[in-house]
Formats: sequence, C-alpha cells, structure tokens
Amino acid sequence: MAQATSTTSVTPTTPVTPVTQATRDAATNVDALALNSLTLLGTYENPQNTKALIRKASGRIVTVTLGDKIGRHTVIAIATGSLTMVRNNHERQITLPASKAP
Repeated sequence: MAQATSTTSVTPTTPVTPVTQATRDAATNVDALALNSLTLLGTYENPQNTKALIRKASGRIVTVTLGDKIGRHTVIAIATGSLTMVRNNHERQITLPASKAP
C-alpha cells in the first residue's frame, strides 16, 4: 500500500515594517555580543508582567521574570533595558549591549 505524502507550499512575504540596511548591518555585526557571559537581549514590561530575554554564557536564550534564578542569582528587578539580580546581598545589574557603529 502506498503512503500518502503531503507538500506544503510556502509563499514568501514582505515584512510589515521594511528592514533598513542599517538594521541588517547591526544584526550581522561580528563580536556584537560577548559570547562567554550573560547578555541582556531585551525587556518587556506591562502592568501585569515584566520579562527579560537573556542569553546565557552557554548560548542558551531564556525568558526570565521577577524571582527567577539565573545560576545562583535571583532576578529582583527588570526595567527598560536593564535587569538586576542579587546573590548573597550583592547586586549585579546587566544592561542592553551598546550599539556599535559599523
């Protein structure tokens, strides 16, 4: 008995917001992020929930909220462009990486 196969056609679409050349260049900068340390990629805030997107030194990208653990640190604050953690009463703040001009 023959097995049925299905094919899916994908039609390319134009982005809703055009991507500028400057954006393309920034997205492909070599060494834009320190790959061996914790990096803040973005923050999301609304009245009910605040989240941060981080890249761990291992390369894993995760979303965290207040009270989450990152290694031995606990997330205690998330603001626009920054995340604050605490471990043994010592605070550590990370911020979004600075934009590097091409």
